[in-house]
Amino acid sequence: MNVGIPSVSNQVIYSGPMHSDEGESFTITCVTPIFESIKWSLNDGDSISDDPNVEIKNVEEKLRITSTLRVLSAMANYTGNYKCVSVAGDSRSHNHFVISASLMEISQNQTLELGKRMEINCTVREQKIEWRKDDEKFNPDDDRVTVQGSMVIISQAKPEDLGKYTCSIASNEDTKTVRSTWIYLPTYVRPFPQKSYNLEEGSALSLECEADGSPPPSVLWFRDDVELTEDTDRVRLSKNAKGLENGKLELIDLAFDDRANYSCSATNMFSETRVATFVRVKDKLAALWPFLGICAEVIILVVIIFCYERKRTKNAEDEDDVDTPAAASRSTDGGGKSSDVRQRK
Repeated sequence: MNVGIPSVSNQVIYSGPMHSDEGESFTITCVTPIFESIKWSLNDGDSISDDPNVEIKNVEEKLRITSTLRVLSAMANYTGNYKCVSVAGDSRSHNHFVISASLMEISQNQTLELGKRMEINCTVREQKIEWRKDDEKFNPDDDRVTVQGSMVIISQAKPEDLGKYTCSIASNEDTKTVRSTWIYLPTYVRPFPQKSYNLEEGSALSLECEADGSPPPSVLWFRDDVELTEDTDRVRLSKNAKGLENGKLELIDLAFDDRANYSCSATNMFSETRVATFVRVKDKLAALWPFLGICAEVIILVVIIFCYERKRTKNAEDEDDVDTPAAASRSTDGGGKSSDVRQRK
């Protein structure tokens, strides 16, 4: 809780915090001449002395009255100007702002739209507002960007407008953040050059995750939906060419079990994008298998031809063996008939 420098007038001196969180208690003190009648009011309305959430204590000393008002539990309706006396023509008061939980939430985040008008609203009125961008005091020197109290107006958005804008209630002692708004870009990951890779056992796999986004994304790698970490010497994670942490995956000495879907996931606080590729791991001798297959086919074909020719030759020899006795018999019979003919003559 911040205690500001007292507001001083000739008649009334106020002191107390300038802001508090919802649910907190806060105390405001006023010191006034003894002849004034103490009557606490909020925003020039009716007296709040009878409010059960308010305690008031008055102490008289040396012609002065010190009156202390304590709000037991701050709520949004306790925001405004507090007065302890009703003095004609005296506009002095103590301003207090109650920051509700809804205001403290990060909200109204916007996607960057190049060339478009964009507005960032703090939703706080009648307060001294301080703007910061990416945790640094925001004093724009670009004519496109103007700060109008509780609002930042960007006439034509550019990439340099990306970032976190924070509005705070400023006081003499410190500042209290009210709301943070991001102008962001959702994550984008460029697809891998190939939908699949064919690699040999013992070789290395190298993939880069080319991711963008604002805020900058964080990168995780997965093998079949199981996160990859540097738990073995075979897995290496490093920055990619653009300097993105864990943007490069190297898997050395590939084994057949490394056959899988590999994906990189880029995530920031607003979105997640994932791309994947399939990696096949082949045997080192895989290139020889087609040649060996052809050789086997040729050998089998030669064996079949050899067996066929051998069988055909054997059949031919068997037929010759059968035909030779028959021919001899015919020759003998013919000779006998010729002799008989000669004898009859």
